Amino acid sequence: MSDASGDEPSGFDPLSVAVPVALVVTAVGVALGSVTVLLAAVVPLGYAAAARLPALPESDLAVERSVSDERPRPGETVAVTLSVANVGEAALPEVRIADGVPEDLTVADGDTACCTGLRPGEETTLTYTVRARRGEFAFDGPAVTVRSVGGGRERRVDADAETTLTCETTADALPLTEAATAATGRVETDARGEGVTFAATRPYRPGDPVGRVDWKRFAATGELTTVDFRETRAATVLFVVDTSESARTVPRPGDPTGLSLSTEAITRLAGTLLDGRNHVGVATLGNRTNYLPPAAGREQAVAVERFLADSDGVDAVSLATGSTLGDEAVDRALDRALADLTERIPPETQVVFCSPLLTDDAVDVAEHFLARDHSVLVVSPDATASASTGGTLERLDRDVRLRRLQRAGVRTVDWSRDDALEAALERAAAGWSG
Repeated sequence: MSDASGDEPSGFDPLSVAVPVALVVTAVGVALGSVTVLLAAVVPLGYAAAARLPALPESDLAVERSVSDERPRPGETVAVTLSVANVGEAALPEVRIADGVPEDLTVADGDTACCTGLRPGEETTLTYTVRARRGEFAFDGPAVTVRSVGGGRERRVDADAETTLTCETTADALPLTEAATAATGRVETDARGEGVTFAATRPYRPGDPVGRVDWKRFAATGELTTVDFRETRAATVLFVVDTSESARTVPRPGDPTGLSLSTEAITRLAGTLLDGRNHVGVATLGNRTNYLPPAAGREQAVAVERFLADSDGVDAVSLATGSTLGDEAVDRALDRALADLTERIPPETQVVFCSPLLTDDAVDVAEHFLARDHSVLVVSPDATASASTGGTLERLDRDVRLRRLQRAGVRTVDWSRDDALEAALERAAAGWSG
């Protein structure tokens, strides 16, 4: 670590000039009987005294930063610890520290700055948490300033502490139905062909692939047999994200919105599906439809990322809460958007609707797709408020909406912001029948 220069005193003695000036000003003040002039004599003495203050001691600081998880999932909190130790021989009366937190990360708890003194061998520690989000974020070096007693002199210290957080963007298996395209992918069917799940063995026929011959059985019995697997096909999945006003609300300061959680879930699930060579598309449902047609491959993964990055700016429909709709224009806009989207969806497309379900209209959207013979899965991030009367009512209403969808035959995933998406999927799948 190196120190900035410029705080060392010169060979010039300020008192040699300041004392005579002060004496002259004092004499003038006495002669004139002016208190103001007498007080003015203090000024040159003050500047001279400050100039004669001893220089700041050489500072030797060791700075380290650590994080609880360098590859968190979006939405998780990460503990950050910054330690600054005085490894020099001189006491430092005042050390000001401010950590270089990336602008796009929200500090969830704790302080990112402090002011303290450090004796030789002494250490101070800053501990705080940030809420991770999708992407890669590099911390800047902390700003460290050493000051003299009273703040008469200060020196900026260069502190290097490289730290990068990278949020994972994939999730484990998403349940798919047998509605699929002809390309090889993740959906298992009853047909026998290429795949990874064992189906049966049969007598060997000329032309069968050598790699599918059961050589262990041949070694034991001399009988040539061929192994058949269940054929897998690529699914066509359309993620529909709720961009209504209700989805954009913040339950408590520092929390992500329901829309933000929905886009994070889609990015992670879409990445897994595209890795399995499935066809994935995305649509936003607001007062106009934004639509990315289903496709496969790495280029589609990039297109999905870009599409979702722009989704927060999409014009929103203000959906009314409950069964009473106060604005018929909003009703008509939603109906038009649904009709437009329905016309674009290819046959046998599976719909994954991501919504915090804070209005009854969101339930109507899911039922709309179900009524048109689409397989529907609702992934619902919990964006209700914390412990308050309003928050309790919101949670109760949301629970009613989840049960209404389940009774209608819609599979649902209730995802708490304090839980991992993979855990929510696994828990939900355990409760599904058929």
